Amino acid sequence: MKAAFRCAVVGAGLVVLAACANWSHAVPAPPPAPQPPPPPPPAPVAMEEPPSPPPLATAAPPPPALELPCQKPLGKIQPVTLFYATNRARKGSQAETFYGSNNANDLAYGTLHVTIPPTHTCGKVESSFTEIILGPNPNRDMVLKEVRPLSRDAYFTAVSQKVSASRRREAFVFIHGYNNTFKEAALRAAEITFDLGFEGAPILFSWPSKGNPAKYADDRFEARRSAVQLRIFLNLLATRSGAEEIHVIVHSMGNYVFQNALSKDGRPNPIPALMPKLHEVVLAAADLGETEVQVLAQALRATPGSKGPHVTLYASENDNALKMSNVVNRRVPIGLIMGMVPIIAGIDVIDASQLKCDFLAHSCFAEDPFSLLEMQALIGEQWDAAKRAWIAAKDGHWYFCGGTCPISGGH
Repeated sequence: MKAAFRCAVVGAGLVVLAACANWSHAVPAPPPAPQPPPPPPPAPVAMEEPPSPPPLATAAPPPPALELPCQKPLGKIQPVTLFYATNRARKGSQAETFYGSNNANDLAYGTLHVTIPPTHTCGKVESSFTEIILGPNPNRDMVLKEVRPLSRDAYFTAVSQKVSASRRREAFVFIHGYNNTFKEAALRAAEITFDLGFEGAPILFSWPSKGNPAKYADDRFEARRSAVQLRIFLNLLATRSGAEEIHVIVHSMGNYVFQNALSKDGRPNPIPALMPKLHEVVLAAADLGETEVQVLAQALRATPGSKGPHVTLYASENDNALKMSNVVNRRVPIGLIMGMVPIIAGIDVIDASQLKCDFLAHSCFAEDPFSLLEMQALIGEQWDAAKRAWIAAKDGHWYFCGGTCPISGGH
């Protein structure tokens, strides 16, 4: 910060003394000898402002203000509409049980209508204990109100209209993780959409997770099977939506679906139509081994005519769900920090151990306010790391420091 200096020039005051003579009646006294005029005051010396000291090398520029839309008082129930694509088989007629956990081996499309309660808190998917007995209360709970299937053509027409109405002609795809029903995935996607105030087309890709914590092996099997359908969908989105920027937010085992969609036989297999439009990729609590994430990183790197997407991976030492994955798969998932923070070429790795969320510490990417600020800064504002004052650099990676970041940070 430049120092301000104030200069004051003080002029010297001159006092002239006049002498009085006595008069005599007989002989007047001779007049006093004239006094020489006083010397003129010295001209003020112009003082140059000293040069400002150079800025401290450790001082970070003050970050611009950033406010999440969910921080503003709501006052009333807020509706959220988003799109979905799923390879789940149809199950029922009610919104909450519309799709089940079986694999349809095909894609279904439509829109979701969710309501946000007036008491909503950033990062929360509100659900009360009385919801199980009395049903959801829209004044207190997030509610999946309607699931409306659409033909593929009608779907991409609607997506294209939403994309074209946005400032940057953009869409984001949320791919959920292990142990998620269709309803749970829909509510989480709606919470992210609302909390970030996303302007483009928000899309949920829901694969047939069993929605049961004891079904980890079944979920992993379905995740791999679903990669073909995700690849088909991402290609259609790139070619039929009119989007110029496509962002992907992937959580947990959803990273396994995404990685397999962009690889074949253990080698990178990018989607040509998608890569020039892929903009921000968020890999949260990734349930991938080191080799798998290296293949994914290679698939996401720049292709001819494209600078490639900006990829951010969030890992934590506190993730209890990934600790279970470590035991089951006998390999440390890349989203779990055990000792050293992983360093991956082409990917910004951020230690998210300081974030707070549920007892599993597995969904902090969407629950902690600092993580929501991160996604808003990345996707909504497209800030680089120097502007994100809640993270700092350390030993080749980044870490969340919230309000306790060092002045130098990593900026």
